[in-house]
Amino acid sequence: MTGDRQAHDGTDWLDPVVRVLQEPVDRAPGGVDAIVRAAIGSGRAAVVTPGGRWHRLWDWLLRPHLSLSPLSAAGCVAAVALAVVLVLRIPGAAPPAPEPRPVRHQFVLFAPEARTVSLLGDFNGWDPQATPLVERDGVWTALVSLQPGRHVYSFVIDGDQWVADTDAPRAPGDEFGRPSSVVLVTKGG
Repeated sequence: MTGDRQAHDGTDWLDPVVRVLQEPVDRAPGGVDAIVRAAIGSGRAAVVTPGGRWHRLWDWLLRPHLSLSPLSAAGCVAAVALAVVLVLRIPGAAPPAPEPRPVRHQFVLFAPEARTVSLLGDFNGWDPQATPLVERDGVWTALVSLQPGRHVYSFVIDGDQWVADTDAPRAPGDEFGRPSSVVLVTKGG
């Protein structure tokens, strides 16, 4: 700080404080506290707040205007939080979206010599008894409800011969080292 301070810049109340603070600690008078309190209490401290109208508004917003007990304050916070949840419908407060509806998909295999054909896939836990196909004139069919998405499956003929669906893409890597196929089920079927 320079010694040539302008008295009209609104900081004239600060000059005595600065002079006292510049003194060595062993020579500082005990009146520093009194000088600061007098300057703040006189209202002259408001002169040094920069920013004009907006700064005064900010100061007003930060100053307490009423007193609440801790229990009342907690009740007010809880009421505001409840209003926000009810009015704005914060994500998580709304009910979960419904699961997509299953889509019926028909699996078909032409195997005139087969005695039994089963459908195994990720949708039935690869269980050979879960989805037996029905035969008519050498054409085996099953109508299965599947969730939309990608599904891997195979046919098993007569309990031991795994075959992929010739009308569907092959599954990469084939499940269980056996030939498998992939079906992509969309919401529209």
